[in-house]
Amino acid sequence: DAARRAASVAPLLRLADQARAQRDRAAEAVARLDRHDRDEVAHDVQEAVETAARVQALRPAAVRLRDATREVARVEAQAVRVERDLRAADVRDRLRGVEAQVAVHEQLTRVQAQVVVAHEAWNSARETALSLQEQLLSVREARLESMAGEIAGALAVGACCPVCGSAEHPHKAAPLPGAPDGAAEKAALRAVDDAKSTEHLRDVELRDLSTRRALLLEQAGSSSLTELLAARDEALAELGSAAESVRDPADPAEHRRALEHERADTRARLDQLTRECGKLGAALDEALTGSGHDDLEALLASLAARTQSLRSVLAALDALERGETACAEAEQALDEAALGAGFETADEAADAVLEPTRVAELDSSLAAHDRRLAAVREVLGAPDAADLDALDPPALEPLEAAHTEALARLSRVRSTQEQGARRTERLTALVADLEEALARWAPLRQDHEVTSRLAAFVEGKSSDNRLRMRLSAYVLAYRLGQVVAAANERLASMSDQRFSLVHTGDRGAGETRGGLSLLVRDDWSGETRDPATLSGGETFVVSLALALGLADVITQEVGGAALDTLFVDEGFGSLDADTLDDVMDTLDSLRDGGRVVGVVSHVAELRDRIPTQLVVTKSRLGSTVALRR
Repeated sequence: DAARRAASVAPLLRLADQARAQRDRAAEAVARLDRHDRDEVAHDVQEAVETAARVQALRPAAVRLRDATREVARVEAQAVRVERDLRAADVRDRLRGVEAQVAVHEQLTRVQAQVVVAHEAWNSARETALSLQEQLLSVREARLESMAGEIAGALAVGACCPVCGSAEHPHKAAPLPGAPDGAAEKAALRAVDDAKSTEHLRDVELRDLSTRRALLLEQAGSSSLTELLAARDEALAELGSAAESVRDPADPAEHRRALEHERADTRARLDQLTRECGKLGAALDEALTGSGHDDLEALLASLAARTQSLRSVLAALDALERGETACAEAEQALDEAALGAGFETADEAADAVLEPTRVAELDSSLAAHDRRLAAVREVLGAPDAADLDALDPPALEPLEAAHTEALARLSRVRSTQEQGARRTERLTALVADLEEALARWAPLRQDHEVTSRLAAFVEGKSSDNRLRMRLSAYVLAYRLGQVVAAANERLASMSDQRFSLVHTGDRGAGETRGGLSLLVRDDWSGETRDPATLSGGETFVVSLALALGLADVITQEVGGAALDTLFVDEGFGSLDADTLDDVMDTLDSLRDGGRVVGVVSHVAELRDRIPTQLVVTKSRLGSTVALRR
């Protein structure tokens, strides 16, 4: 009985022991600390957290300062390169000017030598012309002196003298020995003309070279070639020491403008970065001043360690306070529970506590004793209890076996009953799920049936589609009707009003669906027949009419834009003479409308009807094409 009453106090006993142990551990931890003022420690923790937050907020600034410092170095290197490139560009410009001056001096030297040569050639040509002029005068003088003999040599018997007019020439003058004739004078004159032409050419060359020399002298300036060569060597040496590539840019002026623009951008960027680095550095220096650390990360690590240490002290103080409070509350609850359980003190209740197994054993022993006592009293209280001593005891083993078998059957029946109940419950849930699925499927099945019937109707497979015609064929049938109407206008003229086409929705031979079939009506016989019964020539005429009708319909559909070219390949050989004339008249009417009509055929009669022909001739060496008009 004491153990039962103490059982309700046992948990509180354990809680009180745990609270005392936690309080003692917290007290030992606090005893090892050098600070015991909780408020002061809490204030230090708050101050350390706020300081760490301020320093943490400066981390992006530190990262930006590091990146900006790197960018400053990069931009400074870029500025140095740009300045170096500009100096190299200046050297290039100076070198280009010096080289131009050197080229002018070199060209001036060559031109001056050419002027000397040209002047000598002009003098020689002039002297040659004067000499030949003197020779021409000598030839003319000698010819004049021998003119009487030259005239006498030209006189003939019976011919009149050009001087005196006489037909008789009793004393003709004899030409002087070695006297020149007209041919010699002409040769001398041609030589003079050639010499004067040569003199004029040499004079023109000399004038051109003199003009070039004057221009080059003006361009050469006051510096001598030696000075210019020295300046060029100096510029080449400066350019060789520059880091920029020696290769000249394609556009020096554009290159210089780009470098100057880059220098301005670089300076502006460098100024901006310098100001930014100054601001960031001042903010970081302010945070690091007096901290004893050189960088932000070390300061953050120090603050984190200090914060963690202070938080540990604060946690130990809080743990001791909580442990003392919990211990006091647990001891108070334990005393109240002990009094409520009928004990004077908690120690008395603790002494009465037994193990649960021991309490169970005692309970079992008492219950067994009560049951045996009740059974004995029941037996002894029966009316025939005095006769029990005379009876033989029954065999307990068979009764126990029968009892065990009955219990086993009962267990199996209950298992079967539970399994049947679970199956019934599962089947009920499946039936509900099936009914719900069928309810969801019913609208889809109805939509599917409607869609299937519509698809079959559009495909021409439904019994509702009496024509067995596809929707696409139905649409095309309308267009085919237009083509047939236009083709009949052409076919009437080409067949002498005999044939016309009829569009029918019935199925033709070999067709499973209708809508695009044609029939040919013969107005001479009044019969309507299948196009397969047409002869070769009739088939050609009908096909040509359909092609022309299609072209007319297309022309109307595209806003009147004409199909300007038509080619007809073969088929003319199957036409009789009258039909051929009708077909050609139709094609000629197309040509009158501005179209180009080409005919490919071997029919000889067409040669007289077609004005422009491309004749293909084949031979052993290949085929040739010739134009024939």
